[in-house]
Amino acid sequence: MSDLAARAQVVRLSRLLNTAPEDLDDLQTLGAPALAQFRKQVSTALFDEHRNLFAKLAQANKLLPLGVTAKMTTAVIGPTLAGRVASEMESKRAVALAEKLPFEFLAETCAAMDPERAEPVVRAMPTQIVAGVSRALCAKADYMTAATFVNVLDDAVIQAVMDDNDNDAELLQIGFFIEDKARLEALIGMMSDARIAATMVTAERDDLWAQALAMMEGTSLQTRARIGGVVAEHGDELLAQLFAAASAHEQWPLLLAALPELPAPVQQRYLKLGPDWDATTFDAIADDIEAHGGDAATIRSVVLN
Repeated sequence: MSDLAARAQVVRLSRLLNTAPEDLDDLQTLGAPALAQFRKQVSTALFDEHRNLFAKLAQANKLLPLGVTAKMTTAVIGPTLAGRVASEMESKRAVALAEKLPFEFLAETCAAMDPERAEPVVRAMPTQIVAGVSRALCAKADYMTAATFVNVLDDAVIQAVMDDNDNDAELLQIGFFIEDKARLEALIGMMSDARIAATMVTAERDDLWAQALAMMEGTSLQTRARIGGVVAEHGDELLAQLFAAASAHEQWPLLLAALPELPAPVQQRYLKLGPDWDATTFDAIADDIEAHGGDAATIRSVVLN
């Protein structure tokens, strides 16, 4: 995994530990997989420490009328504790309560939730609530929290939320924090070629190429080829900007691995607009190309032909 994925994990861990990402910069060298495992261990420890309390509060919640519970939740309990308690609630009761709470409060509650623990509750939420909370999270630029729920939501709900939000910059920011690459692959598959092109244009306009490349990392060769083909169809200027970003972030192996999946004319444009490869520079990244799923020997014959 690249430094981009490790950086995303550092940011997620800093949120959990209530500290600045810069304070954890040294951990980035551990790599994304190790950081993800460590973060999950910390999350489990923090939750389990008070799980009995959360369960008791969830039980007490059932004894009060919904209107009273909603007022107490916003005025007394607060979003952080509410987020912890949510995973212990019955789904039907949680949905009924969520329908009485403002989207802004629910967004703050989601920031304190572990979506995997609360999966039955999250999956039971009506699409209009999910879309409303997503808008509230994006309004406060909390893209990391929005990303954590992608793993547990149905494709149909995610599609509806994407259709509800035409802000491609927000989509890139959320995609940067999605851990499950299979879910990210599915999300990209829901996008039309026009939406992908608009997202890449936005990456150039708003200097979000790191996020765009992070979204591509870990996806299939076919998906990366599709994105590359869409960018190429948009024009050489955008394709050149993608290549410049790949060079800046040392992500050429990510793009080259998918080269054989591209039509021959697009391959030629890759070679024309990309770096001047020679045997030494190519062989230096051959292992990384293999790590990204590519056949380095085949690609070498195309690049150095």
